[in-house]
Amino acid sequence: MLLPPEKTIASLIKKGGGTLQQLVDQALHLKALNEGLRQHLDSEIAKQCKVINLEQGCLTIAATNGNYATLLRYQTGELLSALRKIKGFHGLASIKVQVAPISKAHARRSTNFISNSSYLGQ
Repeated sequence: MLLPPEKTIASLIKKGGGTLQQLVDQALHLKALNEGLRQHLDSEIAKQCKVINLEQGCLTIAATNGNYATLLRYQTGELLSALRKIKGFHGLASIKVQVAPISKAHARRSTNFISNSSYLGQ
């Protein structure tokens, strides 16, 4: 008899706290950082960008095109000040903006994965 898929996945993640758990933790951390970022952006800009990394005090944001990247770059000073007040951003020293088009299918898949993390026992 096979276990339901969600129980199998949850047990795999919890078993040993390995790489899979680290990936889930990182995805949830990036989701929280994105939510924090979006609180301080105009809704139109927020739809066109996402946090892709926070490492050694440098927040890396991907924008869908050069126009949105430029708008974000103009706001980096204000964003740094505002984001440092949010949990998870306290050690923030700089913001790097990259152009990385986000396909609708990819955005939908990553959102579904993270929103369905209840299947993973989170």
